[in-house]
Amino acid sequence: MLSDVQIRSLAPRVKTYKVADGLGLSISVTPKGGKSWYFRYRRPDSRQYDVHLGLYPDLTLKEARKKRDEARIMLANGLDPGREKRAHKESLAETFEKLAREWMKSQPKWSTGHADSVKNRLPPIPLCP
Repeated sequence: MLSDVQIRSLAPRVKTYKVADGLGLSISVTPKGGKSWYFRYRRPDSRQYDVHLGLYPDLTLKEARKKRDEARIMLANGLDPGREKRAHKESLAETFEKLAREWMKSQPKWSTGHADSVKNRLPPIPLCP
């Protein structure tokens, strides 16, 4: 099990590397020194998957372990943590798109050209990252 001092002392190398904490949780260190938390798991099809939990230090060791435990509970209940995360992102994108469309409809004084211009400035909504 890692400690916060050990994580802070992880130095960048030429290639990205991972250091395991336990029960599928690991931290990845990039050549530029960025650190990210990952949870590694196997689905019933025996394939191995990694789900990104967050960036260190924004996501502390304690919080990363909590997210890992939540993902392990999902697995125990027959859910795939990676698919659940993707589904959540898709629902957020759909919500944003819905709100943007409602907001545009509430602008009655806009000309068609201006409405098209505003619509084109909205960021594209990715369905699956």
